[in-house]
Amino acid sequence: MIVCLIDKYPVTFLVDSGAAINAVTEDVWSYLVAKNATMYKKKLHCDRTFTAYASQNPLRVSAMFEAWISVNDSKPSCYAEFFVIEGANKSLLSKATAEQLKILKIGLDVNNISVLSEHFPKFPNVQVKLSIDKSVVPRKIAYLKVPEALKERVDAKILEMLRTDVIEPANGPAEWISPMVVVPKGKDDIRLCINMRHPNKAIQREHFPLPVIETFLNKLRGARCFSKLDITSAYHHVELHPDSRSITTFMTDRGLMRFKRLMFGINCAPEIFQRIMTQMLAGTFLIFCLSLTVLSN
Repeated sequence: MIVCLIDKYPVTFLVDSGAAINAVTEDVWSYLVAKNATMYKKKLHCDRTFTAYASQNPLRVSAMFEAWISVNDSKPSCYAEFFVIEGANKSLLSKATAEQLKILKIGLDVNNISVLSEHFPKFPNVQVKLSIDKSVVPRKIAYLKVPEALKERVDAKILEMLRTDVIEPANGPAEWISPMVVVPKGKDDIRLCINMRHPNKAIQREHFPLPVIETFLNKLRGARCFSKLDITSAYHHVELHPDSRSITTFMTDRGLMRFKRLMFGINCAPEIFQRIMTQMLAGTFLIFCLSLTVLSN
């Protein structure tokens, strides 16, 4: 509800973005007439027919008029047409008039703020060290050539990951080399995946309970508002300990690279990320792997 001024007299309206006309109650009409408000083109009969949403019965219009309407001195005023509806218990402000008064905006209203530094953001004071079984024999898998049609995009992605500190060159001899697989992402983007099938045999899985739907049901009780927040490239927010990076080594046209951040494909990445997020945000959000849910009643 919002209080507007017709001429200089306050009238309470419900802003209805689905309304095509401005409608006022008979009480408002009587009030404006009694106050001798400035109104133009007043008519006590109207030949136009209107129906309410989801109703086939026509509304009964007892009068119509035109007048200047405003909200306050800081917002613009506009000249609008009003219809007096018999039996109405609320006055409605149409979408067109509400937009003219700058109290309703349809569409995106976004302030773009650059929050990313040159490096991809990471959790402060968090570094993960993988438990690696040294008895497992390391494997070096032959390099899988990138299709010619994708080479430019793959090279651009590698340079981006180097620039944002997600990967680094792996200099010197490598015990582990895993193949890189290019996966299309949408129409124009790609995702670089590392086949960690053999390294995962050496990475000892961390055990941490992952939530199931039953975990949330009791917590959802009584909540009426829900906000779901997805975390972009979630695992990359977690830094890998230098001793755990060599097992992520993979081959590119620019040579050997390895990850400095936790990555998709590591067998225990979901448990590690769930543990960190639970420790950081437990009690504030419902946490399920790569997304957060905020509840409110």
